[in-house]
Amino acid sequence: MIRFFRTTQPAALLILLIFSFICWIRVCLTTVPAMDESDLPLWSLIASVFSHFPSWLNFIVLFIIVFGEIFYLNSMLNRHEVLYKNSFLPAFIFTLLISSTPLMMKFHPVFIINLIVISILDRIFYLYKSESVLTNLFDCGFLAGLAALMYFPGFVLLPMLLTTLWVLRPIRLKEWLIIITSFMLPFFFFSVYLFWNHWLIDFWSLYIDHFKNINLQFDIPRKTSLIIFASLVFFLFLFSSVKLILNYRKNTIRTRSYQQIFFVYFVFSIAWLIFSKRLLIVQFAFMIIPMVIFCSYYFLSAKRKLWLYETFLLVLIGLLVWNHLG
Repeated sequence: MIRFFRTTQPAALLILLIFSFICWIRVCLTTVPAMDESDLPLWSLIASVFSHFPSWLNFIVLFIIVFGEIFYLNSMLNRHEVLYKNSFLPAFIFTLLISSTPLMMKFHPVFIINLIVISILDRIFYLYKSESVLTNLFDCGFLAGLAALMYFPGFVLLPMLLTTLWVLRPIRLKEWLIIITSFMLPFFFFSVYLFWNHWLIDFWSLYIDHFKNINLQFDIPRKTSLIIFASLVFFLFLFSSVKLILNYRKNTIRTRSYQQIFFVYFVFSIAWLIFSKRLLIVQFAFMIIPMVIFCSYYFLSAKRKLWLYETFLLVLIGLLVWNHLG
């Protein structure tokens, strides 16, 4: 199985499409836009539109977004040579994690934000030793602003962007100002709209209150299959991180910079969970992307005792099936 997904055969992508569709089809008749206290106007607008659509149409849109993330992330990693070898392993790991439990399968803003984040990363990687960066910087900031206007924890993308820029390039005030200004543009346009409708003060009062009322509530069921799956994924991530650190000096400078970026992403994904207020399983979808990179590196570098890695993946798939049947 690992050997198969280590390649770039199109058949691997087809298998992932079929596998993910089988996992997600169970929510075909129950897919409605999720709403919670961290929603912001952009998501409320999207949710109000899709709430009038039948569940099967919402499911189609959601599945296209999710599989679009799987394909786009894998394509982006291969194009920028983030891992030392092109393969479909990132897509395979992403599919396993995003389809791990029915509790993950909700029409939630995190999936749209994940797609935005992949697009931001795609543009960030073009900044490495590039002189023409202004357009990509503006796009990154504007996309991050849209995410922050959609869902409150999305504001963590701004400090994450600034930190990744510091990792990739020397500090230039002009570049930082471009990111901050473009990040604020969606809020500026929306504030003008609110001003003309006399809602400006109410919106900003509520938005500031989000920072004051950080009372994280856990709403995660204690299912045995889910706990075992999460524990194995945690240990896999831990082993992957250790292996990546041990091989850190063997990589090129560019690859090291990319690895640092995904470490930064993982740190800020923890902040995302803290500011979510109500912690659901679906919130963890935001940290899947950095986990996919680390775990893909772990399996990609496996050479000896490959059967152990294969067994581990089979156990994960078995637990995934248990989560869906339990």
